[in-house]
Amino acid sequence: MSELSSPLPTVEPDRGRWMEAMAFQTLLDGQRASRVPMLMGVVIMCTLVFDGAPGGLLAAWLGLATVMVVLRWRVLARYEEVREHALAERHRFKRGLTWLWPLNAFTWGVTPLLFHGRMSREAEMVCWLMLAWGTAVAMVWLAAHPRIARNYLVTLLCTLLASVLIGRVFWVGVAPIWIDVGLPAVVMLYGLLLQGTARGLGRWYHEGYELRYSNAVLIESLQRQTRVAQEMARFKERFLTNAAHDLKQPVHALGIYAEWLSEEPERARELGPKILQSTQAIHTLFDSLFDLARLETGRFELAPRTVEMADLMTGLAVQFEPMARQKGLRLHLRTVDVRLHTDPIMLRRILGNLIANALRYTERGGVLLAARRRRDGIHLEVWDTGAGLAPAEQTLIFEEFYKVPKSGTQEGFGLGLAIVRLLADRLGYPVSVYSVAGRGSVFKIVATSLPAEPAELRDSADRSGAQSAGSGFGSLPPDV
Repeated sequence: MSELSSPLPTVEPDRGRWMEAMAFQTLLDGQRASRVPMLMGVVIMCTLVFDGAPGGLLAAWLGLATVMVVLRWRVLARYEEVREHALAERHRFKRGLTWLWPLNAFTWGVTPLLFHGRMSREAEMVCWLMLAWGTAVAMVWLAAHPRIARNYLVTLLCTLLASVLIGRVFWVGVAPIWIDVGLPAVVMLYGLLLQGTARGLGRWYHEGYELRYSNAVLIESLQRQTRVAQEMARFKERFLTNAAHDLKQPVHALGIYAEWLSEEPERARELGPKILQSTQAIHTLFDSLFDLARLETGRFELAPRTVEMADLMTGLAVQFEPMARQKGLRLHLRTVDVRLHTDPIMLRRILGNLIANALRYTERGGVLLAARRRRDGIHLEVWDTGAGLAPAEQTLIFEEFYKVPKSGTQEGFGLGLAIVRLLADRLGYPVSVYSVAGRGSVFKIVATSLPAEPAELRDSADRSGAQSAGSGFGSLPPDV
């Protein structure tokens, strides 16, 4: 599995942590690619120094190299299990391996103890070249993670210099000046060269991660916008379908009444109320659509002020009493004498939608609008003795355009409770429903005081409330 299969930045929005994880993953991908060359390097080195190195020292180095090979294979196998996990887990995995690369550097840094001063100059030069080649290959991948590369290089150089010094003291004997001075200088020069190369490669890796992260964020943004566009297209399709279906009935009725009136003007007294009723139905449907559009796009501002709950609820009872009486129902009211700092227009619309919904789906009995003072706020409840809801329907009724099948009336778009949910969410009021099929439903809202509005908004809120005080169950206020 290549680096490109790693999780995108959506898994971890922290850019720095994501890039560090990618650097570590690149490093381990390089370790995977160099497993076989490393094993071959161990075998070749043992072959080259077999005749000159002491048996005990060679056995010890071979054991250490074998441990490193086994550890590398085990670490890579373990990383295959965690590489697709969350970044936090991969960071924990990386922190547990900080010792691995210094140990690897130490293993190759003590190699001069096997051949320095023990072999012919030609054979020793081959060993040095092989050691330099292996180190350079390792740095190509280690450069992806600058901190690990730096620790590896420091450990390697210190161990190499220590090995050369030990060999010079104990068994090289009288050596040419180039060995006493030139060899440590060459080791240091080679270390500086590796450090410069690692820095250049590190910048190249970093730029690649930056580009990939930016591309991934852009892709995610485009995908998110595509999902939004698709959802808007689906909403538009539902909107048009439901609007065409639900507007057809009152518009058709209005056309019939108008035709009758033109043909039989003497029936004006009879047809006038029906025309008015159809017109009001169309007006209500359009209000619901406009309200939903404003709520879902957030194009409105709250205007909280102090509200007398008894006055607000009494006004709602007066407003809906004729509708209840027309259906032969009783509308009961139980209120409390309490003040609440909230948006009165939004709260009236929530309760109004719940009362209208209860009256629509109730054929016998009545509807209760009640307020109860509790520790967590004012519990506003609307009870009805209507058709009730099945458990599966109690989560669907707050969705746009959902209508309870074979229950109550089919008038409206099915937006009343969706608007209740959106308004309650905007106010921060939890909404719940308890219902038993065939026995009725209880909708409850826990209303609490909203934070006081800024002084500059208070006057406009009061003016807006005063203008809408008599509107009752009408549309939401226009955008501010």
